[in-house]
Amino acid sequence: MGNFKTYENMLGAIPNPKRSLDIDFNLEQLSNAIILIPLKNSKYKFTSKNDVLKTFRFEAYELLSLGVYIDFSISSISDTKSRVEIEVSRKIGAFDQSYEITNANEHIAKITTTLSECLILKPEDVKQLEDKNKALASNKGCGKTAAVLVGLFIGSAALLFF
Repeated sequence: MGNFKTYENMLGAIPNPKRSLDIDFNLEQLSNAIILIPLKNSKYKFTSKNDVLKTFRFEAYELLSLGVYIDFSISSISDTKSRVEIEVSRKIGAFDQSYEITNANEHIAKITTTLSECLILKPEDVKQLEDKNKALASNKGCGKTAAVLVGLFIGSAALLFF
């Protein structure tokens, strides 16, 4: 009876959304472009890469969930053409609501658009993006410091008041 109950619960799970694309770029160009995705869209964080299997993993956070993983698997079709397979999965559990699938499909749309933008970047464009992201990262550090100082000031004032 216990196994039947587990099977019954799994019936509500929806398969992970997937998309397959054939692109007119070779594997090396495609690999280099995939790595640049976080520079163009900071929502996606690069998590891991397997050079042997030609797989890449990104993560993205979502409101009211722990987020999703976006997995890329690439393969060569010819010297100038490659296939990209993208799959979105939940970090914990499985998709079981239609709005979750809608969000996952939006991730696929955003990440394929970002990938196409990365494929046509010139080396000087990549350098500019890297510099911009470094500047943003250093500004975020300053913002955190300022927020901590403001918090300490407000906390001190509250203690003095009471």
